[in-house]
Amino acid sequence: MSVPFLSVKPRAIKLKVSPRFPARLIGRAGIDVTKENGNYFLDLDYSDFPVIGSVPPQATYALIFDPATGKYAQVSTSLIAGGGIAPATATPLIESGAGAVGTSVKYAREDHVHPAFGGGGGGASVTISDTPPASPTANSLWWESDTGILFIYYNDGSSSQWVSISAGQPTGAVRYDVVQALTASQKLQARQNIGAVLQSYLVGLTLSTPGLSATFSVASGICADSTNSDAMRLAASISKTTNAWAVGTGAGALDTGTIANATWYHAYLIKRPDTGIVDVLISLSASAPTLPANYTLFRRIGAMFTTGSAQWVYFVQNGDEFLWGNQIADVSIVTIAATSLTPTLSVPTGLKVNALITFRMDAVTGNTGGLVSSLDHFDQVPGGAYTSLFVGTTSALAAAGWMNIRTNVNGQIRVRGTGATATYSIMTMGWVDRRGRDN
Repeated sequence: MSVPFLSVKPRAIKLKVSPRFPARLIGRAGIDVTKENGNYFLDLDYSDFPVIGSVPPQATYALIFDPATGKYAQVSTSLIAGGGIAPATATPLIESGAGAVGTSVKYAREDHVHPAFGGGGGGASVTISDTPPASPTANSLWWESDTGILFIYYNDGSSSQWVSISAGQPTGAVRYDVVQALTASQKLQARQNIGAVLQSYLVGLTLSTPGLSATFSVASGICADSTNSDAMRLAASISKTTNAWAVGTGAGALDTGTIANATWYHAYLIKRPDTGIVDVLISLSASAPTLPANYTLFRRIGAMFTTGSAQWVYFVQNGDEFLWGNQIADVSIVTIAATSLTPTLSVPTGLKVNALITFRMDAVTGNTGGLVSSLDHFDQVPGGAYTSLFVGTTSALAAAGWMNIRTNVNGQIRVRGTGATATYSIMTMGWVDRRGRDN
């Protein structure tokens, strides 16, 4: 072949023409066709694919791309959009509205659908106050501002209540997991708040009366009740009368009946657990007073004696010690014999106390001794070391001494002499009443 316009003969001629098959390549929706260097490329155009909210009910398979193999594969529609979670078989229990069996993509037990937490999109709101919100709804939050504790209004299926959901550390909290430096008053208040009392504890609660009066008073104080199950605190001094009991200062204190002349009455601190009210009561009983309605806790705190006109005899109390204003002559110049005598003293009855007395012996012939003892002792014959007082050989001599002797529940002690050659006298100054401290 000759080519006139070429000055040299080519070694070869290379022709490039477009192929006739396929004559045309047209991409439908979702497929783009591009041509590069004589090659045709088919690509998926995802912008052409419509977005649907759920898998059509008629669809059984979907086409997906598997990056691991670089290939497309079919997958069952049951595995898409929550598929694979077995539908519930029971009607869920919910806090409001009607439940329905079905599949949920939320975490829930089959027998209880937990409602959405909080309100529209912004999370739950929190009420901040020192008192619970009025008319709360389920899952409401309340931050108690005076304690720093967060609560949720929880429905357990049968009732609703505020439940603490935070381990707040409010100011003044008493810890049980670490050592705290608390003052004596803080420790006392903490024990009272939780009903933790010290065995037979009693402080304060001093009795007083002006004497020749139907009125008496009890100072503030605190004590454990008679069963050591709760603390009873009288925050302020209270005044009571011999009238029938009524709550409050200035009101009566007698548990039952009417006040009697020349009679011992026992004073009690009493408490009503349902309200926490603490008051004072008097009773003939040294152990079982007749309590007012709803008052179930009590503790005996002392005893008082009435005059012949049903008024209180004056005394002064200091802790467990009670002293008469004037010493009382319980025995006056009585012959002391070789057999035991059991004089009754002016001390409380119904329980044992320690009588504080002055004992005197007057000799008739000399060489006389006497033994004063508690009825809890064996009855011993006086002589030698077993002598409380001894009068020498000279007649018309006297000896006296101060003594602290335990009585029986009738206020009695024992006196025994060496013979019928002397007389004795007893002046009662007062008594010591432990008021249940040893129970």
